[in-house]
Amino acid sequence: MMITKEKPINKKAVDRFRMKSNRVIDGVMREGFYGTVNMELVLVDGIIRNIKTSIEEQENIDNDR
Repeated sequence: MMITKEKPINKKAVDRFRMKSNRVIDGVMREGFYGTVNMELVLVDGIIRNIKTSIEEQENIDNDR
């Protein structure tokens, strides 16, 4: 079995994932954000093919008290 994380295509994808996850974290780690963040890597034969991100912000009704 071959480890593919050292392949140039995966190194680029991992760098993109790190940059994107840092931007997402910077955007949601703030007062007033209530919700969920999902980041998904889609791999084919050990190669990262897609990076999917979803952010779902929820209204926190407990703050209205």
